[in-house]
Amino acid sequence: MPNPTPSLFTTWWRRAGPLSQYIRKHEGLVFATLQRGTELRKLRAYHERRLSYLQAERFVHLFVTLAFGLFFMIGFIGYLSHASLVYTALLVLMLVLLVPYIFHYFLLENAVQRWYDLSEEIDRRTGRIPGEDPKSK
Repeated sequence: MPNPTPSLFTTWWRRAGPLSQYIRKHEGLVFATLQRGTELRKLRAYHERRLSYLQAERFVHLFVTLAFGLFFMIGFIGYLSHASLVYTALLVLMLVLLVPYIFHYFLLENAVQRWYDLSEEIDRRTGRIPGEDPKSK
């Protein structure tokens, strides 16, 4: 299964930190094992475990991102009603925190979607999808 051509944003963000390294390392392991075609049942169990960890991380960061977005909107409404230096500082602080959270959630969401595709490919190769012969692929 070939990797899709990444966008400029995706290319930049993939280099940003330990989570992206974790994702790349796992995807590399899955692709290598799929190419070898050995130990696919062990790979499936391992991949499903890692996928559940990433889903939990994504779920938590969804709520954190939504909370920061809500706080930003409340601060913006406060700024519109009482423009002051305090509200300006609050908005800048919230924006500085909100933008990286949005990027981080973007990385998590796209990784989970790619890992769903990997799960389906593993299932296809192990014959877990009804009506498909794993040897015909």
